[in-house]
Amino acid sequence: MTRKFVWVVLAMTLVLPVLAAEPVTVDFTKPTGPVKPLDGIVNSPMPFVVWKPYLRELTEIKELGTPFVRLHDTGGAYGRNTFVDIPNVFRDFDADEDDPANYDFAFTDAYLKALVEAGATPYYRIGVTIENYWHTKAYRIYPPKDFSKYARICEHVVRHYTKGWANGFKWNMPYWEFWCEPENKMLWLGTRQQFYELYAAVAKEVKAHHPDIKFGGYGACRWETFENLDVNSDSCHENWLGWFEEFCDYVNAEKVPFDFFSWHLYSPKPNDYLRHSSEVQGLLEKHRLGNVEQHVTEYNFGGKYGHETSKGPTGAVYTVSCLCNFQKTPVKLATLYAASPSCIGWCTVFDPYGKPTSVYYALQKFAELRKLGTCYETQTDVERFIYAIAASDGKDKAFMIANDSFTEDRRVKIDLRGADMRDFDEYRLDLKHLKFEKVGPAGGLKEIELPWKGAVYYTTKRK
Repeated sequence: MTRKFVWVVLAMTLVLPVLAAEPVTVDFTKPTGPVKPLDGIVNSPMPFVVWKPYLRELTEIKELGTPFVRLHDTGGAYGRNTFVDIPNVFRDFDADEDDPANYDFAFTDAYLKALVEAGATPYYRIGVTIENYWHTKAYRIYPPKDFSKYARICEHVVRHYTKGWANGFKWNMPYWEFWCEPENKMLWLGTRQQFYELYAAVAKEVKAHHPDIKFGGYGACRWETFENLDVNSDSCHENWLGWFEEFCDYVNAEKVPFDFFSWHLYSPKPNDYLRHSSEVQGLLEKHRLGNVEQHVTEYNFGGKYGHETSKGPTGAVYTVSCLCNFQKTPVKLATLYAASPSCIGWCTVFDPYGKPTSVYYALQKFAELRKLGTCYETQTDVERFIYAIAASDGKDKAFMIANDSFTEDRRVKIDLRGADMRDFDEYRLDLKHLKFEKVGPAGGLKEIELPWKGAVYYTTKRK
């Protein structure tokens, strides 16, 4: 070996950094509970076919395997005057609320029926769709003129879908969410106190007739982080913490049913959800409401890095990372905003033509984990943007690892316990694989290269 060659080798060693291995433990000997229904979505493609007298099957939703489809902003502005919203299903507030003839369930029935037939459970938001141009004129976001009557109307909607009232259905729809972002002027122009009173009226009426369902709300507005909350912004015009703590005090004092608290956050940082869930749980326990479920009914990458970016591998790996985090928090249920192709900017699950995106395939793989049933312990360094989740049904096993770094590739050292890596096949999603593509059997590997914004999925289930 020449002296010149030795110096070249030394120079290359000094110039090229050696990636330190990121340790990831996947332990199939330590079950941690069920895989939670975290891979829900908000809305979906519609079953209606233009110029055709029939509804199409929602095969894309069936193949996705989503557990819940939350119904909010359904159909577009004002619910297109046909879907879900209370002013749409009960159009004349002065009419007799006990007369089925005064309700228009037609389009909502058709949509929900297609969802149920696709295997999804509707998660019904009682209230109204966002009014983005409230500055010019607001229509439906003022308090109703009769809270008791409004409550009876809402109860009849629940009765229609769960007890068959008004030629309805007897579906298992366990969750009913009241309102969405009342701190947001685009969704509520009443006072705090009026909102608390309206929630109480509806919750008491619904639970009196349907004690078996879970009723909650209120889709808390989380456009800003706690420490940077702009109390004068249009999107969050009063302090969020003030709303929530006053609401907790009110439901306690008035003995109001409150089965779950739903909240929203749009952040490109998956670790923000760990912190916010912990803070929410602390506040619930502070107010003696520790048994109230947490639901994240809107989350997404946000617009900071562009909506198109959020549809590709960047958004998909972000989604996987959030789901891994949710599994390790008190969050019981989550729904990604959004999966309706008409919501072009915010729909990350489909493109504008209804074609599945990378995010779709990320949710689909999580559904496979959830259907295995039992979650098993994983350990990663989330501060280094490495996330993991594992599941098994006692026969088949699967686990997923994500690198959510924006800039750094990672070398991951897998400490697999209670399983043999040679039994697994490997699938990858990254900037070169736009969905989880099979790259071959895992073999005896213990270290893998995981590019930035990349994820791997290992499964013993052969297809």
